[in-house]
Amino acid sequence: MALRIGFIALLVALYFIGRQLDANDAPAWVFATLMGLVFLALVAAMYTRVLPALLALPILAIALSSIAGMQWENMFTVVVQQGSTRLATWIIAAILGSVLAQVVEKTGIAQTAIKKTAELGGDRPMILAVLLTIVIALLFTTLGGLGAVIMVATIVIPILLSLGLRPLFVGCLFLLAMSLGGAFNLVNWQAYKDTLGMTNAQIGAFAWPFAILMLLVTAAFMIIEGKRMGKARYKATIEETPDIAHQFVPWYALLTPIIPLIPVLVFVLLPKVYQQNPIVSITYTGEKPAHVYVDASGSDSFGDGQFEGHDPSVLIPAGKTGTVRPGSYRVSVYNLFSSSGIGRASAEVDLKYWTKTDIQVAFDANGAATITPLVTPTTYDFPITVALLLGILYGAIATWRRGQSTVQLLTKATFDGIAAVGPALALMVGIGMVLNATMAPEVSGIIAPMLARVVPQAGAGVGAMVHYVILFTILAPLALYRGPLNLYGMGAGLIGALKPLMPAGAIMGAFLSVGMIQGVSDPTNTHNVWVANYTNTDVQDILKRTLPYMWILAIVGLILSAVLYYGGIIR
Repeated sequence: MALRIGFIALLVALYFIGRQLDANDAPAWVFATLMGLVFLALVAAMYTRVLPALLALPILAIALSSIAGMQWENMFTVVVQQGSTRLATWIIAAILGSVLAQVVEKTGIAQTAIKKTAELGGDRPMILAVLLTIVIALLFTTLGGLGAVIMVATIVIPILLSLGLRPLFVGCLFLLAMSLGGAFNLVNWQAYKDTLGMTNAQIGAFAWPFAILMLLVTAAFMIIEGKRMGKARYKATIEETPDIAHQFVPWYALLTPIIPLIPVLVFVLLPKVYQQNPIVSITYTGEKPAHVYVDASGSDSFGDGQFEGHDPSVLIPAGKTGTVRPGSYRVSVYNLFSSSGIGRASAEVDLKYWTKTDIQVAFDANGAATITPLVTPTTYDFPITVALLLGILYGAIATWRRGQSTVQLLTKATFDGIAAVGPALALMVGIGMVLNATMAPEVSGIIAPMLARVVPQAGAGVGAMVHYVILFTILAPLALYRGPLNLYGMGAGLIGALKPLMPAGAIMGAFLSVGMIQGVSDPTNTHNVWVANYTNTDVQDILKRTLPYMWILAIVGLILSAVLYYGGIIR
């Protein structure tokens, strides 16, 4: 009770301190120092388990806003109210992902996939380990949460232990396979779409090659640690959980975990296999009509108007649209009632496949024209929530049996899924508050100049690439223990602060790369603790065995991210 009252009193005190500092025009370093101390104090409170993350995040959001001198009404409206719903799409995706995981579990899809793979691998330990690693990765493109970990692990781990593989090796391999699948988990993708405003194509451009790197590191772990640990002297056995019914399903039902990925990837790859001409619209403001000249070769159509050759002209009414071939066009405009009759403005417009260009023409009081081409992509970013819903429906239909109520199964899966993901939803509410706080002008105006001296700036060339890799390589262990590079911890504040300073893809690449350290090695993960207990090993031993491999993966991932986003390959 005293601790809770103390936190409330501290927040009130920080509010009045921030107002006083703002009123006295204190230097920015004073605000930044106080924010840093509060940030470190909350990290320490989480590390020592004095305060859970779901409470630390809202406290951090309010504390940063208070120190920055934000008015209390703005704090309540922008930070608390709007922040709590900022990640609504991510929250819905997490719920649907959890429901899909329950469908995969309750219908026997996961059990069937694992059992069939075990039969295929026979009694060859390493071959079976490879096959099961692939199956676990595929399952965890959809599955998530401790319940799913327990369900899969209680089937996989006994199979591997019965072949004489050492418990520590099996536990580490399971965690590696689970995180490998997490690279394509659509709920994780939605996190970066909501926090950084990225598209599926932008995320996939990094996720695909990074997953290949993760697969290579996992293979290296299997080869090196398999030889180093060797086989156990005696084959271990662990009884499977008795309440898990192994219900075999048809082969096509095994596709359920990857069904949500299919429409997402189809629309990501569509522009690479099919070319769609750009769509152009021309709008203008002004009382008098104008001629618009488009220098182009060939024949192109704007609605009813046709223009051919290299110097066509057509009277363009507002809202006229049409499709043209890709290329570079010169758009010229002059007022029909101009006394001089000469061109008033012109602009080069570069039209590319799968784009929509709105050429805006405006006239001022003197009749002079300005041309502004607004180019936006027309590729379709398939909604992740819809993809997850398709997976749920497919799983329910593919496993339908006569006499079995699919409606009841989906209802129970929904209730159990929401219950399983409840703690994560509470974290997402806090993450939204922190994002709104760190991106508010009052806070970002203080933090951004300080961070700008530390992080590499966009478009800075090779120097920025080296700076980026070295910086996040050194900071990579801060992803552990809900640290500042953990998206589900204090990293939410860092993402909000970095967003105006670095390319969105570079931020995602850094958090995904170092996030693998947290996902596989972090001793505070509930799934790490459970796997360690189930295999009768020490969770710290899992950390020691996997950390070198995950740190190497983080470095390679950072290099990949630097090349993509600072090397100019992806803009």
